[in-house]
Amino acid sequence: MGTAGAAAETRRQAATVLDLLARQAEQMERQIAAAERKQRALVAGDPAAIEEALREESREQERAEELERARYEAQQALARACGDRPEAVTWEFVARLLPERAAEARKLRDRVLRGIERLAALNRENGALIRQGLAWTRYSLNLLAGAGGGVYERDGRLQVPAAGRALDRSL
Repeated sequence: MGTAGAAAETRRQAATVLDLLARQAEQMERQIAAAERKQRALVAGDPAAIEEALREESREQERAEELERARYEAQQALARACGDRPEAVTWEFVARLLPERAAEARKLRDRVLRGIERLAALNRENGALIRQGLAWTRYSLNLLAGAGGGVYERDGRLQVPAAGRALDRSL
């Protein structure tokens, strides 16, 4: 392949990387939507909605992983074509190879970075909601099982209930 052919192939590979990055950004937006649905289900305390949201989140994560593999393979091919390492293929690298799409690459980079931040925030919030729900469940179970041994009177003395537990564990 001549120099012109090699340059055209390099540009084609760079366009493939950029196109895959755009698909990844779209996928991230679907993951964000799934995480938001999970959050609404967690707040509502709806077990069926939580289960469906978890299934959806899992499907979206699988799709994201498939796109990441494809993008990385395209990045490796582009790096080989340019005689470089895959990690050298950055947003700026692709923008230099495709100057007519440089603005698109920068907007896409910003979109991905915002998406990463939003998804990370949602995951932290959802994790906190799950931990809060688990703590409440444990607290409720301890009340039913009689953990703690009783309640306090107005004067601060411990009153131990005669029955001991609201939940009969002998069954």
